[in-house]
Amino acid sequence: MQIKYPWGSVNDDAQRSLPDAGRVPVQKRAPPRGTLARWWQDDNPSPPRRVLRARIPQAQHDFTPAAADLRAALRDAPDTAQALLVLVSIDEVSGDLTEAGDACARLAALRPGLAAAACAASIGSLTGAADASEAASKVFPSPAGG
Repeated sequence: MQIKYPWGSVNDDAQRSLPDAGRVPVQKRAPPRGTLARWWQDDNPSPPRRVLRARIPQAQHDFTPAAADLRAALRDAPDTAQALLVLVSIDEVSGDLTEAGDACARLAALRPGLAAAACAASIGSLTGAADASEAASKVFPSPAGG
């Protein structure tokens, strides 16, 4: 089955491999990488393929090629929220908090809501803006009993 995007299609098997890419132990990551094998050396894959491809090196803490793929995907499809979220996490753990904050701001403009608030709160907690981040997080109600 093909998943249709404005810039092309992605096979369902490639899409299904994404959630496993970050959760499976390194020794067992061959299937997602194998699913993406035909695009692994592609110099110009579609944005969704770049995002999928970036998740594997990101999960293996190989952040430079992962970030490069995500930035390229965002150049071609700037409204890809998933690419922004993964890029924020890479920039955050790499210590590039300015880039992470910029990506959070782009995410908030694209998809305001809980994910954008959590993104801003995370960056704020690392940049001395924890009070503002806490205030922003109170906009969303706590789960029942929480």
